[in-house]
Amino acid sequence: MLVVVIMGVGVRYSFHYGFLEYVNRANVQSLEGLVNSLADTYEAEGSWEFLRGNQSTWLQLLRSHFIRLEHEFRARELDGESGKLMPPGVRMEPRLTLMDENKNIVIGNLYPDPHGAQLPIVRNEIIIGWLHINPSTHLTDAVAIQFAEQQFSSGYWIAIICVLLAAAAAMILARHLSVPVKLLAQATRALTAGDYFTRIEETRPIEDDMGRLQRDFNSLANTLEKNENTRRQWIADISHELRTPIAVLRGEIEALQDGVRECSKDNLKSLHLEILHVNQIIEDLYQLSMSDIGALNYKKEDMDLSQAMDEAVSSYKETLKQQNIFLKFNSKSCGDTKIFADPQRLHQLFTNFMQNTLRYTNPGGQLEIWCENTAKHVTIHWRDSAPGVSDELLPQLFVRLFRTEESRCRQTGGAGLGLSICKNIVDAHEGEISVQHSPLGGLWFITKLPTL
Repeated sequence: MLVVVIMGVGVRYSFHYGFLEYVNRANVQSLEGLVNSLADTYEAEGSWEFLRGNQSTWLQLLRSHFIRLEHEFRARELDGESGKLMPPGVRMEPRLTLMDENKNIVIGNLYPDPHGAQLPIVRNEIIIGWLHINPSTHLTDAVAIQFAEQQFSSGYWIAIICVLLAAAAAMILARHLSVPVKLLAQATRALTAGDYFTRIEETRPIEDDMGRLQRDFNSLANTLEKNENTRRQWIADISHELRTPIAVLRGEIEALQDGVRECSKDNLKSLHLEILHVNQIIEDLYQLSMSDIGALNYKKEDMDLSQAMDEAVSSYKETLKQQNIFLKFNSKSCGDTKIFADPQRLHQLFTNFMQNTLRYTNPGGQLEIWCENTAKHVTIHWRDSAPGVSDELLPQLFVRLFRTEESRCRQTGGAGLGLSICKNIVDAHEGEISVQHSPLGGLWFITKLPTL
């Protein structure tokens, strides 16, 4: 409606002044015969002196000319040949001024408008005078006024029709937009209420804004559902991991209380080991939670990578030998690489890698560790022999509490937190970590860290 109103005002303004300009041009054209009549009169009288101060003669000349035009106009109108909107020259006498060749006023309007039109009066190719007409500032002719009012009235009806058409189009468009928006709003409320299985039908093409919004909503719902399932699985896994050693502890203690088992050194050692398992799980969970909220304390310093790797690997050489796992470690490949890192966390990173190898690598297997240096990064390669994991399980190795065996039996591995901690440590050092199948049959961990 606002656009129609603005357009209507603009069209009315344009039509008013455009039509007024047209009327003024028509008036000027209608004076061509009067110019010729004045030239003939000047030639007959010899000068303009016969008109100076002679208002009656001046009016008589004008009226005779306009009456002749009126008759011609009516005759053409009766013949159906009139192309004009009104008889030319109506009420023009007060706006006319006759000037001599020097543009001195002879008779007529004593205040000629400088913006008015001036027609030269020529006789024998010599300008003998000027006929000046002031422009009309408003419509005075009844026919012109009637025509203008008719156009304005038509404009009002056109505006009303445009508003009705715009309203109809707006209703159709609003329904086209509001229906999917309402469905989206309902689905959003369901999602807010915790129904993460809510989905909406993608009825619009992907190129459409609403289509993209529908797709993004479903993507959000999928993510929330996945996170909710992960959260539930996380709680279930933690409960399972803590319940198992606690159940063992309870059984051992009750057996001691009932006298079924003796309070011997070996039995106390078994209880102590279960407590250590529980403590390790709690400590791993604490480390992960602190890393997630950004509260994990890192004391970084300039350090030698090869020395840190030597210390971490050397402490496990005897254990590797006992499990008959052949170690191929080239610390010289790290060279004199200097990195800005937390020595304690970096030692924890290598320890977790080593424990993962010890838990899962079959006896008689092998472990290879080496480095590759570039201008800005050092890449640590850690790969072992069989067994490996399937392709679909490979991307989930860094997921918390994920373990490749469904039984989650503690005899075959830990709580499934070690590799998650490794990823957090690498991320905290602005590095990258990935895993792929090892050509030896096991896993190949690739860790990239920035160098000094």
